[in-house]
Amino acid sequence: MEIGPKQILMGAYLLRAARSGDIETLTSLLSPRNHFNIDIQTSHQSSTLVPPPQTKTIYGVTAGGNTLLHVAAQHGQLRIIEEICRRELSLVFAKNTRLDSPLHLAARSGNQKAAEVIIKHVRESSELKLLLRAKNLNGDTALHEAARFGNHHMVKSFIALDVELSLIVNNSGMSPLYLAVMRNSQVMVEALLNPSSSYAGPNGQTALHAARSQEIARMLLAWKPEIGRVADESGSLPLHYLAANGDARMVGILLEHDDSTSYIADQKGLFSVHIAASMNRAQVITEMLKHCPDSDELVDGKGRSFLHVAVMNHSQQVVRYVLQVPILEKLLNYQDSEGNTPLHLACTLGAKDTVFDLVKDGRVDSGVMNNEGCTPLDLSFYLYNPIALWQFQESSPSLIFRCLLDTGAIFSPNRSDLQKRNVHDLENETTMISLSKTLAILSILIATVTFTAGFTVPGGYSSGSSSNDNIQEGTAILSNKFCFKVFLISNTLAMVCSLTATCSLVHAGGPLLDFKVRESHLSWSTSILWLAFMGMYVAFGMALMTVVSPQERVIEIVVCAITFGPVFYLVFVAAWSGVNLLRVTGFMNGVLRSSQDPHTVLRLREHLLLNSSSSLMIRAVSWVVLAYAVIFGLALF
Repeated sequence: MEIGPKQILMGAYLLRAARSGDIETLTSLLSPRNHFNIDIQTSHQSSTLVPPPQTKTIYGVTAGGNTLLHVAAQHGQLRIIEEICRRELSLVFAKNTRLDSPLHLAARSGNQKAAEVIIKHVRESSELKLLLRAKNLNGDTALHEAARFGNHHMVKSFIALDVELSLIVNNSGMSPLYLAVMRNSQVMVEALLNPSSSYAGPNGQTALHAARSQEIARMLLAWKPEIGRVADESGSLPLHYLAANGDARMVGILLEHDDSTSYIADQKGLFSVHIAASMNRAQVITEMLKHCPDSDELVDGKGRSFLHVAVMNHSQQVVRYVLQVPILEKLLNYQDSEGNTPLHLACTLGAKDTVFDLVKDGRVDSGVMNNEGCTPLDLSFYLYNPIALWQFQESSPSLIFRCLLDTGAIFSPNRSDLQKRNVHDLENETTMISLSKTLAILSILIATVTFTAGFTVPGGYSSGSSSNDNIQEGTAILSNKFCFKVFLISNTLAMVCSLTATCSLVHAGGPLLDFKVRESHLSWSTSILWLAFMGMYVAFGMALMTVVSPQERVIEIVVCAITFGPVFYLVFVAAWSGVNLLRVTGFMNGVLRSSQDPHTVLRLREHLLLNSSSSLMIRAVSWVVLAYAVIFGLALF
């Protein structure tokens, strides 16, 4: 709101005096008391001050429409408030551009004494309730402001003057009680708990929806026992909120009061146990099953149990909780309206950790078919991409497929020649060509670096003037050191492997190459490129250790740790999913064998997918161990 022609701007000296409480300056600046007309409006418009011609600055307002009384109330200047009320009591009802009265500002600032002084001057007036119930632009009364900013003394004072204040809600639908609960203040909540108080909150919530304290929750339930069954606009009960937030103790309090709320769904058909499962709240589910043992039988609109929901939301703690509780065994193979078990959903979503946990448990049946006649292995096979075998880390569908395959999962009975999936599709071939080009660039970089390092050896070459007769002219000065020998062999291995991989990758990227030949070249190139990477790491570390050993042992140890750290990371951390897969299949069938179904083997023979996860892991580790056993063995001679 702009300053209109009927309003007077407050002078700077007067504003400073009101803020600082300088009563002498203020009284000297104010003109003698004069009568004036002030239009008090209860609608959402500011009051208009209309001073007579002979008056001066007591009617001035700031840019925000605040009068002297607003300023004094906001800053808690009691003497200024007394003086202004004595001179012109009508200013008590004046409003600024946001329709705040001086009492609003006193409550918002927490100046209880200022509020008491203002109320004292109108206590005996019939307009007291008009002042207390006045709303600002947001629909807040002074009680709303006091509750929002946690001034329990002021809340008690306002309620004592007008108990019906607790019925008023603001433009957002918030009652003073809701704001008090948000502040987590038991004192304010207790003061507002009278029979006529409103518990309304925004979007149809109640004060119990906002409760975070066990004591406040008990107070609200004792005050209005039915409040626990009141839903918001989305159909969510307070129990649904607590299930999502994971407060198991609060859930217990609500269920002790009324356990029937556990059987009420929201507008999406989700019960509180489903909501807890979606948020990975295993402790909340434990509390719910304690009070309502048949909660595990509740299904949503799609016929899904809370285990289905947990799998869909990757809630690992809930999945493992179900696996640990014998009474929940029936959920492991429970089918939803589409016939999907939790294992079906986990395979479809690519949730490898969930699949690992489920498959490890012998009670989970991997041969169940859904309404479309698909087993979990069928669904996994549709998502499986053979290109994942040549990535630095296998993808989730790849690991899931191999996990199911190695633990004896079966396909549904159907004709494999009519399968929709085609592993030789154009998209896969295009991806393989792109991958070949990317890996070729990496292998060329490794070849360039290692080729250069082969001629710029650490320590340099002998010029023939050395006093050591064992070193011939033109040979490396440090050639007798063990670290140098490891550097030389490792660097050579990296260069040879990278050059070989480059040639193979260039061939694999050819546009006219047969799919299976391209597949074979890409697989081989990726394997030897791993050796090239690790050879380059080791060569760099050994080169540094050659020039600092044995004089700088500390630096030598640090260099060794920094250099070999990435090697261990690549071998163990990057392959951690594969290690977990080996743990699952090893737990079920032993480390060196798999229980692949004979019919499945025949069906997959044409796709070259018969290697078990155990054999793949052992082969990969064997390559690395064998290569560096040879390197360090040769360096000893």
